[in-house]
Amino acid sequence: MSESSSEKTIEIIGARVHNLQNVSVTIPLHQWTALAGVSGSGKSSLAFDTLHAESQRRYFETLSTSARNLLDQLERPDVDRIDNLPATIAIGLRNQPRFGNTTLSQTAELDELIIRLLIDSGELQCPQCRLGVRPQYLADVLQQISQFSEGIRFQVCIPVRVQAKKVDQLEAAIQEEKTFWENEGFHRFLDFSGTTSKSKKTASFLVIVDRLKSEKTENSRTAESVEQALNIGQGRCLILAEEVVAGIQYRIPISDERDREWQGYFFSSEPECPQCGTIYPELEPQLFRPTSPIGACAECSGRGIQVTNKSTHLCEGCEGSGLREVARLARFLPADSTSNSPLTYAEIQNFTLQELNENLNRIGSLSSSISQSLRTVLQKRIALLLELGLGSLQLNRLIRTLSQGEFQRVVLMSALNNDFVNTLYLFDEPTNGLHPADRLPVVKFLRQLVEHGNTVLTIEHHSDILAKADSVIELGPAAGKEGGTITYQGTVEPYLQQIKKEFQEKEDSNNSDFSNDQPDLLQLTDIHCHNLKGMDVQFPLKRLTAVTGVCGSGKSTLICETLYPALSLQIADRGEQKEAVTFENDPFRPAGKVASITGADSIDECVLMNETQLTKSSRSTPATYLKVFDDIRKLFAETVDAQARGYTPSRFSFNSSRGGRCSHCEGLGFIEMDMQFLANLTLPCPECHGSRFQPETLKVSYRNRNIHDVLSMTADEAFAFFRNHQSILRKLQLLRDVGLGYLTLGQSTATLSRGESQRLKLASYLNATSGLHQLFLFDEPASGLHPRDIETLLQSLKRLVEQGHTVIVIEHDSRIIQAADWVIDLGIDMETGESSAVYSGSPSGFRDCTESLTAQYLDHV
Repeated sequence: MSESSSEKTIEIIGARVHNLQNVSVTIPLHQWTALAGVSGSGKSSLAFDTLHAESQRRYFETLSTSARNLLDQLERPDVDRIDNLPATIAIGLRNQPRFGNTTLSQTAELDELIIRLLIDSGELQCPQCRLGVRPQYLADVLQQISQFSEGIRFQVCIPVRVQAKKVDQLEAAIQEEKTFWENEGFHRFLDFSGTTSKSKKTASFLVIVDRLKSEKTENSRTAESVEQALNIGQGRCLILAEEVVAGIQYRIPISDERDREWQGYFFSSEPECPQCGTIYPELEPQLFRPTSPIGACAECSGRGIQVTNKSTHLCEGCEGSGLREVARLARFLPADSTSNSPLTYAEIQNFTLQELNENLNRIGSLSSSISQSLRTVLQKRIALLLELGLGSLQLNRLIRTLSQGEFQRVVLMSALNNDFVNTLYLFDEPTNGLHPADRLPVVKFLRQLVEHGNTVLTIEHHSDILAKADSVIELGPAAGKEGGTITYQGTVEPYLQQIKKEFQEKEDSNNSDFSNDQPDLLQLTDIHCHNLKGMDVQFPLKRLTAVTGVCGSGKSTLICETLYPALSLQIADRGEQKEAVTFENDPFRPAGKVASITGADSIDECVLMNETQLTKSSRSTPATYLKVFDDIRKLFAETVDAQARGYTPSRFSFNSSRGGRCSHCEGLGFIEMDMQFLANLTLPCPECHGSRFQPETLKVSYRNRNIHDVLSMTADEAFAFFRNHQSILRKLQLLRDVGLGYLTLGQSTATLSRGESQRLKLASYLNATSGLHQLFLFDEPASGLHPRDIETLLQSLKRLVEQGHTVIVIEHDSRIIQAADWVIDLGIDMETGESSAVYSGSPSGFRDCTESLTAQYLDHV
């Protein structure tokens, strides 16, 4: 390659990370290149573990010597050379949170901007009096005085409150207080009319500092008098004026000793209510944090929910926000006298993104340069979210209730919200979980990155997205050790023709329709949850049903938040012991309201096939989850070496403190380093070097492989290695049946994608012989799969149906949709934002549904 051409490409020579087989490849700069290939073929190893890891390492080398001393253990990727590598930004797939109360506004980093705007140009509001509460200083008082008409008389006063221990001591206490002020040089006082409390133990009076007339020009005497009043009155003063001044929200009518009417205007450098005198916390970020004692709701301690012995419900005190009332009522000051009523923080959180965009002129001061700067940033972020099709989502929508596609776009926005150039962007399936109609804005943004002088490398499987790339690189031909080589590199069109030809016959053979016998139906009526308003729906039992629709149409709402909890409760109510249903250990999952459920009598169990149970502990692995590791440990304990040392199966457990695990990392094989200024680094354990076990344990081998070697095997490799042990083979075959043969046995389940987690959970049910009728609910199980892997998944889903179970999948992939027995397609009314079923029937009639956007994209694979 010539020098001029090599400078236009990233050149990778001899990459051997993970299963990469000494890969050498060039990636064009300032273009969009797509990485394709089956799961486990080495795509992430090339993009993230080679290119991004090397870019990180080079960046760390630019740091100071003291900083680099912390990074001695940061290993160089196993590659001979990488030339012309730009700085990288890596956006990998993030598992969607299934716990907690994190909102869309917080995840999209809108909340922090709104709070900063509120601090700059807002005020608190007294919950009892509904009056604005904000500290006011000398400049604020003088600004209000400047609004008086010329020649108006006014008095600068200090309010004094007197409290006696007994009622008959009050007059004496007042006289004693006035004597004190007389000694300080103040001889004019004015009693409040009607300020004595019911207990007759407190009273108030005013110390008059100065009497003045308002002038057009600034009067130095006025400033000196007000400053004196604030200093002596500990930040509090009262201005008595002869006229009512517009724009001051609260005034106190006061009559003097000659019965002349004055208007009293109260000012305080504390956030003090001018009517009831309550002092509130400062307007600061901590006030809007449910986890802060300053901002947390007292009734629920900031959790947003209240848990009793029988139920879990939203906290009535904070309406689920976790914030105290004074924080929720904090409001923006109106831009001018003609503006609409001030917006409170709670009102803004109830806005959709579209409504927030329409009301941006009501947020922040028009004259403050700080507000203008913050609003510009806020407007840019909102515009990105709107372009990604998320305008109908409320700011306070919990992240765990979003669909996978919605969550993926929120994460994607953070990567697109910058103006970098000459940067290599690495995306792991940026359109993962998106309906074909929702992928176009993402394609537009990726193309814009290239147009701005950047290089884009995406891991992608969808043919409609691959068609938009400039070139494609495929790794394969299979997963694990059978992958890791370049099987195709070039333009996109020939590659797509090759894929289409390979899978056309398989798609035709998978196309399904109802058999002649009519199945029983599971029916739900009058569903209400999020944008589902009064929907009725029915699912055929002991069949495969695909629930489709554009992102945000209510698929996850219908299946995960309505059908699953409602049916689980109904099944639980049948038992003699009506125990609480925890919903996969997440009692805070909101459940939709259903008027009735019929046809569920034959269903014994409802199983939500998500990743919740898999990601509790980083110690969980495919081998431990499927319990195949128990068999492997027993096999090692039966070896001659183990018996000679007196080792039991627990010796080979990395989860047992009494076993032979490494004591430094406690069997994890890695340690986390707190970088403080960067994300935490995960580094191999310096004692066991990632093996998890003590050296003595590793001396025991079976067929020349120790326990660490076995955990490093993929399921496919282990299947061949344990060929004479049926109990082990049977469980490993489950992984292969769901297309997870490429997973290593010791890989943490916390690192699995959402689709991988669902398929691992599916594997545990495939060979079950309980005799129960189970309803399995999947949320996009084909997410992130190559067409070859989808074929394997599809056979597993059909296997469940053949065993007499009911399977319902939320899915965008056309292969699964056309192979289903029944299709329910949801659509959104753009005017009302409500969702409804636009189609419910067999796949054969789905193509002809003109109202369905999904039907128009059935040929997009």
